Amino acid sequence: LMCVSVSMLAGGTIASSDYSLFNSGWDGSSEIRDLAIDMNKKPAVVFETARYDVFDAETTTVIILSPETQYSQAEEDHIQSFLRRGGTVVIADDFRGHSNQLLAGINATARIDGRLLRDQYSSTESPAFPKATNMNDDPLTEEVTALSLNHPSVVTPANASILIRSSNYTYLDGNLNEQLDANESVRSYPIVTEDSVANGTVVTVSDPSIFINVLSEDPGNTVFIGNIITPDATIALDY
Repeated sequence: LMCVSVSMLAGGTIASSDYSLFNSGWDGSSEIRDLAIDMNKKPAVVFETARYDVFDAETTTVIILSPETQYSQAEEDHIQSFLRRGGTVVIADDFRGHSNQLLAGINATARIDGRLLRDQYSSTESPAFPKATNMNDDPLTEEVTALSLNHPSVVTPANASILIRSSNYTYLDGNLNEQLDANESVRSYPIVTEDSVANGTVVTVSDPSIFINVLSEDPGNTVFIGNIITPDATIALDY
C-alpha cells in the first residue's frame, strides 16, 4: 500500500491548505498526487507521525513541506527511527524556522539559511524567481536542466553533499532592499543537498514552492519531482 501522509497542523482545511494534496489551487500540491496516480500508486492519508513506524523504510520517501509548527521530541523520534531503518526524508522550506529545528533534531547537518536569494540574469518573472542551473550528477538530478524557484532561500550544507546550485549570478538579499549591496556576494549557492543520516538519507531543499501546483508543472521541476516519486518507491507527504 502506498501511503501519502497528510498530518494537518493549525488552520485551514485539508482541501484548501497550502501544499495540500487535495488543494488544486496554485498553492496546493494536487499535481504530486496526480503524478503518483499516473504511476499506478493510490495515495492514502495518515494523520500522525507514528505511522512512520509502519512504512517499509527502505522503499519509502517522506516529503515535509514548510512545517507551520515545531515537531515534538516524540515526532522526531519516529523520524529518526525511520532513518535508522533506511528511509529517505525530503525537507523543503525557505523562511520558517521549524525545518531547521527538525533537521537538528534528526541529526542532519544541512540548514536553511533563511535569507532571500535573487538572480539578476537567470530568472523567470523577476530576480526573485531565480532558476537553479548548476547540477551535480545524482539520481535526483537526472535529466534536470534547471529548477524554477519562487522567492527561495539557500541551503548551508555543512557535511551534506550539494546536488543543485543556483546560477553563478545570485546573491542573498539580507536587508530585502532588492539591490546588490557591497557586503552581498555574487556567486552560486546550494539549493538542494543530501545528508547521510544513520542508515537513511535527508534531502534539504531551500524552496518548498517547487512542489506547489503553479511551479510543479515547470518542466525541470516536474522531472525533479518525478525523480523523487519513483515507480518503486512509496511516497509520504507529512504536513
